[in-house]
Amino acid sequence: MFAYLSDLNISEEEWRVRMDIIELHDLTARRRLTKHLDDMKIDEAEDDPELRGRKEELKSLVAASSVFRLVSDGKRQKDILDGKEVFLGGLRSVVREAGLDVNYFDAMWSMSSNFAHSHPSSFSRTGMRLTESPT
Repeated sequence: MFAYLSDLNISEEEWRVRMDIIELHDLTARRRLTKHLDDMKIDEAEDDPELRGRKEELKSLVAASSVFRLVSDGKRQKDILDGKEVFLGGLRSVVREAGLDVNYFDAMWSMSSNFAHSHPSSFSRTGMRLTESPT
């Protein structure tokens, strides 16, 4: 994320669009979280007309940008405007921009994701089958 936001080789317009997309994604992600917490009455922010208005304003700003219109994939454009995407060219484009190996990144992302989503991988006993219950 740091490399994505601190790239000195992009136009001010592209930097602004990147920031708007991140904010749009943030507002959408917060809503996804809070809609599941309605019973706890944490969800009041979504009913805030100011936040709803800001989300619509961000969608308009992003959609009007010439940088956004360069995104040729219609599904990616829709996902960006729906707040589902954080990066204009996708996560792996940012990995490439940062000069990292995509295959290595994917391996580390996969491993980290397993830990973050509560089912860590373990390499102990890899390839071994238990024929009886361990005691």
